[in-house]
Order: sequence, then C-alpha cells, then structure tokens
Amino acid sequence: MRTAIVSDVHANIEALEACLREADKAKVDQVACLGDVVGYNASPNETAEKIRSISVKTIQGNHDFVAAGLADPADLDFNAAADSAIRWTKSVLKEDNRFWLEKLPESSPLDSKVLLVHGSPRNQNEYILTPFDLEMNVRYVRESYTETRMVFFGHTHYPALINADGPSAAAERRGDTFQLKPNALYFINPGSVGQPRDGRPLSSFAIFDDSAHTVTFLRVAYDVDAAARKNEAANIHPFLTERLRLGI
Repeated sequence: MRTAIVSDVHANIEALEACLREADKAKVDQVACLGDVVGYNASPNETAEKIRSISVKTIQGNHDFVAAGLADPADLDFNAAADSAIRWTKSVLKEDNRFWLEKLPESSPLDSKVLLVHGSPRNQNEYILTPFDLEMNVRYVRESYTETRMVFFGHTHYPALINADGPSAAAERRGDTFQLKPNALYFINPGSVGQPRDGRPLSSFAIFDDSAHTVTFLRVAYDVDAAARKNEAANIHPFLTERLRLGI
C-alpha cells in the first residue's frame, strides 16, 4: 500500500491540489492527513472539503482545534498573525466543516505499526525539534505504543526523517527515497503542504510504501501568486502572505 502523507495544509488549496496531482502521478493508493487543514491562509472551506473527500485518516491539528471553537488562540500562544488568521477562519468556516474539525482525533494508527499524530504522540501542540523533545517522545511511544515502528508527525513544517535507534539503524538513502530498517523506530515529518518553512517555497509531502518499506519526500511547485492574491483579498495578515513567497 502506497500512502501519501500530507500535513499542515493551512487553507492553501493551490498547494494541496498540486500535491494531490503529484500523488496521482506516483500512483498512491490512499491519502492520510496529519492535521492543520485550516489556518493562516484564505481557503479553509476548500481545503477542509477536499481533505474530507479523500483522506482515509485525518488528525486534528492545533489550528483545527481552535477553528472548531475548542480553545481560544491565546490558550495556545498563537502569535498576532496566526491569531488574526484563525479568527477570520472561524468567521467564514461552514458549520459542517467546523463540526468535522471538532470531531477529528488527536492521533490514529494507520496500521498496527504506524502512528499518525500532529504535534507529537504526547501532545497535539508539542513540537519535536530538539533531542530532548525526541527522547521524551521515544520513551512515550515505547511505553504506550509497543508495536509502533513509525510515527508520522507534522506541526514543525520541516521535512524530517529521524531514527530513534542510533546510526546503526539509519535509513539507506537513494535520492529522495529512504529504505527503512524493519525493526527500527522512526519519527518522520513530511513537511508542510501549505506553508513550507525551510527556505524553499515548494509544497512538501511524503509517500510511505509499506510493502517496500520506503519513504519518499516530494517537493512540488504550485501557484504561490494565486494563493497570495486570495490572502490579500481576504485581508489575511501580510506576514503570512510573505511567508508563502519566501518559504519561511
């Protein structure tokens, strides 16, 4: 089974559709989403409806959580730009999309060995950025998800493949495809579809092949100007529009 793993779509329908076209070309069997379907950008209903229609598993991100009315942006330390964008999102979000976001799970297995989360296995809003973050979550997974050998996570907007068992378990890389060791524990971030932050304004997602035991990272060009124009028309904070153009 070949699964396209998308994350942090953030109401960027142009980026999402570009990634889905690439996934179709790669002949994936299904799509799974790690959350933050909405927030930051100007097409929240369009991205919610697209993900609702195609994703076999969708996780609730922290922006989804706030957009659904389950918390105030201040409760999750949203900055001024994120705060204004999510309040605008709430004002235009259709009720059926809001209800769908509200009911999404914080985590879900893709299969018996693969766990899908947004921030971390421990917390929807926790970043895995430092060795300490990783250590705490590796310990948690080994105690709470004893069969899990792969955790797909988002939230940071940075593509990453981390093996938790040291260099001896490192994946073998061939181009953008990594051959995974079958008994190692991996933490894998597909990057962000809708707001990449690694200095490349290219949408990012990954394909997991459970038969070949590989993960392939893909970067996809999309119509950034079209997404930016929609943001400007909606009076989305200009910093968020500039991020799209710069990939930061």
